[in-house]
Amino acid sequence: MFGGNLIPSKTGEGIEMLGGYLHFSASKNVFELLQRFRGEVDKLLNRKIEDPSLDIMVEGKGVVSAVVELLHSRNIRY
Repeated sequence: MFGGNLIPSKTGEGIEMLGGYLHFSASKNVFELLQRFRGEVDKLLNRKIEDPSLDIMVEGKGVVSAVVELLHSRNIRY
């Protein structure tokens, strides 16, 4: 989620990262949602870099909450 490029797998049934080294099962809808979410995270980080005084807990509350929820999630299938 936080590194490498997200690309649809060659079979269209998942997501590949690190040049195909990692493969995750995911529907097209999940893939599109991850792309949008990652774009929001990138925008927030760029804003923080441009303005170090930016309070990301206030300005990006929804994005930060989603990241925290993902990191704490135990509903991940391997």
